Amino acid sequence: MSQLRLEFSFPHPPALVWRALTESHILALWLVENDLVPRPGQRFRLRAMELAGIDELIDGAIVDLAPGERLAMIWRTDEAHLGMTWQLRPVPDGTVLEVTQTGLLGVAGQQRRDTLQRTYEHVFGQRLRDVLGALDGPPPAAPEPAVALAAPAAPAPPAATGADRRGRAGVLLGGGRSLVSNATLAVVLAAVVAGFLTWLSKPGASTTDPGRWDNPATGNQVGSESTGPLRTSVGSPHNATTPDRTAAGAPRGSAAQPSAAPTSAGPVDPPSAPPSPPAVAAPLTASYVTLVDESAYVVTVTNPGGVPSADWVMTVQAPALDVVSATGVTWTRKGNTVTFTPDATTDVVPAHGQVRFRVVVAKKPKPLKACTINGRAC
Repeated sequence: MSQLRLEFSFPHPPALVWRALTESHILALWLVENDLVPRPGQRFRLRAMELAGIDELIDGAIVDLAPGERLAMIWRTDEAHLGMTWQLRPVPDGTVLEVTQTGLLGVAGQQRRDTLQRTYEHVFGQRLRDVLGALDGPPPAAPEPAVALAAPAAPAPPAATGADRRGRAGVLLGGGRSLVSNATLAVVLAAVVAGFLTWLSKPGASTTDPGRWDNPATGNQVGSESTGPLRTSVGSPHNATTPDRTAAGAPRGSAAQPSAAPTSAGPVDPPSAPPSPPAVAAPLTASYVTLVDESAYVVTVTNPGGVPSADWVMTVQAPALDVVSATGVTWTRKGNTVTFTPDATTDVVPAHGQVRFRVVVAKKPKPLKACTINGRAC
């Protein structure tokens, strides 16, 4: 017959701790998947294949239930037959949970007992503590009011091209309901064509008579030195006007137009990843479990920060604490204050890590009070 008793202190009310022990979906967050329903005589299963020391499917049954105070169960596996009791006790600063396991552990029972003790220290002392902290945390901040964003301004319409202007002119001039009737349009076009043909029939008429036309865009005479001559002739193979171009490639008499093609500036390096934020130090925290049968405390010092922390000091107020031995720390007493100082094995608490030490006392362990680490409350 083996027995294991441990105590865990939580700064939370008993009702909240009871919920975490008996509500199936919360129990699954820190222990294992289960179908537990808190009713006397109710059978359930714990899928404990990843629970070190058991590693099996547990068939359970509730044998005694005092809501908010006590839950007594039987746990059976292929090799173990255990009685498991969870007892809650309110204290001024929260709740004490006493975990008692009795029964047969099968082959290598002592080794399995030691493994289960470490497992319970982890699941009750760390995982359950984290879940309770999340359940008892501050309510989420109210969302900030939404800010109405102005709609983006519509882009300005592009400047009309010659084809656009001609298209719009066609709309104004065409159609039976346009500003100018079809008959009037035909008369005007006929007059324009006749006048143009008459002008072409005159001797020496040419579209390239230099110095005779003013360039309406610039005010310069076509063919003057500021613009250069237009070289084309009626009836040429291309029958098109080809202006001289300057060294920059722009027609003479007009301002050089900026190139629409982007200028190559060589390969562009991809943006580098933003630098990682610097590691930030954070205050150490401490928690403990009580090994009732061994009259001992196991204390865990946790570093939630991103850089290692060294040279820590922990104090507790314990008038009746009669220390027999300590592993991982040295200790001194001054009045009711007991001070623990790390040794070489526990001096440095790694970033996001933990160290543990063990204190054996002469009498049955009692809850520790007024704990501080580096001058801050544990």
